[in-house]
Amino acid sequence: MPRLFNHRGEIRGYTAIQRAHVLPGSLIEFKYAVESAHDKKPIVLVLANGLTDRLVNSKNNILMHGINLNYLTKYEMGRLFYVMAAVPIRGEDLDMVEQIRDSKGKYIAASQRYTRLSLPTTIRNKNTSQIRPMITEIYGNIADAILTKKDAYRKYIMNEVSGVRGLKFKIPKYAR
Repeated sequence: MPRLFNHRGEIRGYTAIQRAHVLPGSLIEFKYAVESAHDKKPIVLVLANGLTDRLVNSKNNILMHGINLNYLTKYEMGRLFYVMAAVPIRGEDLDMVEQIRDSKGKYIAASQRYTRLSLPTTIRNKNTSQIRPMITEIYGNIADAILTKKDAYRKYIMNEVSGVRGLKFKIPKYAR
């Protein structure tokens, strides 16, 4: 069984989010009701949400793909975010920022913002074809650097996910 690490001290605030409005690149926390789950309240960097991108689902379940940060040490988490920021993806530098617009393109009040990877915002499923290759490239870059040693990639069944909250998260600094 993988070891869990506590990153609650890095959380600076919470914002309730509907499951269908979780965007790729978001940092979220939720309750996971599967009995066999080792981590019942994961902190996840979302890679894909099956409610908005049907191509990531299995035949029987709607899935959310992500990296569970509770399986990474603070050092490994800092390295993960450093690798994502250091390598340009399709000519764009990506970094973890506060989400300013929602999935419909409307501005979010400062008290409702949460931390997200600076990917283009999905506006009513129109940009999923642009975001999917970017997420695949991000995962390819970090898989070799971090995830070969840690099994932190997870698929979550969306029917078992409840209480989704976006996190304002203090990103740990990585020292080379």
